[in-house]
Amino acid sequence: MFKKPLHNLKTSSALRSSDRRKLKQRVTSAFNLSPEDGDLLVPDGIESVKVSTHLEEPGVAYLSSEGDPLWFTIGKGSDELIPTIYTLWKKDDLLPFLSTPAAVIPILTGGADLMIPGGRGV
Repeated sequence: MFKKPLHNLKTSSALRSSDRRKLKQRVTSAFNLSPEDGDLLVPDGIESVKVSTHLEEPGVAYLSSEGDPLWFTIGKGSDELIPTIYTLWKKDDLLPFLSTPAAVIPILTGGADLMIPGGRGV
């Protein structure tokens, strides 16, 4: 998922129930979800760990009790929650779907920008 692995991982710690409720509220309001979906995407036993990217950008990763990354933030004090592929497997319609012809995929994976008519690269 990342070009380089995260480094400088600190010890993970379980979220207190009040912090879990706050995270669940952030998730449900940011993605316009029901409380049931919030329980699915922010399960009991979720843990947080402070991380640092290869560019020394600080962040927080939220892990399931099994250690799978579910959410992360990048940047000091950032409120933007970014779902991981593990989260998208649980709720595949969390983000908008974007379709492109199969012939374009090798070009995109080679590093080309995705362009839309009259728009800028994505």
